[in-house]
Amino acid sequence: LGFTKDDKQYLNNHLKFSLRYHKDVETNLYRVVGFLIETHSLDTSSVQINDDKTCTIKDQKPQEIKAGQSNPVYFTYSVSWKESDVKWASRWDIYLEMSDTQIHWFSIINSIVVVFFLSGIITMIIIRTLRRDIAKYNMADEDLEESIEETGWKLVHG
Repeated sequence: LGFTKDDKQYLNNHLKFSLRYHKDVETNLYRVVGFLIETHSLDTSSVQINDDKTCTIKDQKPQEIKAGQSNPVYFTYSVSWKESDVKWASRWDIYLEMSDTQIHWFSIINSIVVVFFLSGIITMIIIRTLRRDIAKYNMADEDLEESIEETGWKLVHG
């Protein structure tokens, strides 16, 4: 929200919007193709509020915040429009260009190891469960077979 300089705290209370637009010649439409937002600190003495609810910025003195005191603050913004040659369809190209093609091998290998490890644990649990269920059903004593209720994976049916 601000910055510290020479053991004094300053508040960023002004936003500077730089909007870039492109005019389509065929349709005669204006479209925003980019923007940049910068923060600044402006002291209340640097801002003059006009009668029509607009303001004029006189100088660029920063807004200091003093602890334990009343600090009147004006929050302001300014907008500048700049024409751009970038067309609407290619507005994302600057973000999609891959300038750093370094492959993160450690992350890829780590993910593969974790997948195999978890798959192995799940496989061991399933095998132990199936062995235990099959051992119960293959008991030699026929009297026990009649008294055993169906349990385990035999209960799963469609």
